[in-house]
Amino acid sequence: MNRMSFKINNVLAIKIKGEFDAHVVAEQRAEFESLAVENKDVVVDISAVHFIDSSGIGVLVFLYKRLVAKGGSLCIVGLSGQPLELFRMLHLDKTLTCFDDLDAYLLSVIPTNETVEKEAGEFEVYHLSSDEQTPQQDVISAQNL
Repeated sequence: MNRMSFKINNVLAIKIKGEFDAHVVAEQRAEFESLAVENKDVVVDISAVHFIDSSGIGVLVFLYKRLVAKGGSLCIVGLSGQPLELFRMLHLDKTLTCFDDLDAYLLSVIPTNETVEKEAGEFEVYHLSSDEQTPQQDVISAQNL
């Protein structure tokens, strides 16, 4: 599993790639536990996850319960294929807040002309006017500033 993270205001956004199974959960358990302690609101983008098993679901439910207990939230974006089927079978798509993609999430939370800072020294600037349906994204490298 590959993972990339960045902040949208005070929300931690995580993009997971590959398989999200027992092997990955065992290797990354401490990281997922720290997410629940160090953050209030988390968005998990699983659009690049092609397989998730009960261990992956368990970690997401664990994270959801810990965040909600302290007044936070967990949003899942990018459900498709096998992960979507499993979420539907378990009715997690009704329990957790889910969005089709990151753009849909951004439309629900980011006001016009918001700037998003990435950990890797890049900034994503989203421009959204009232007549646009999706944010327009520009990525600016900190090295070019």
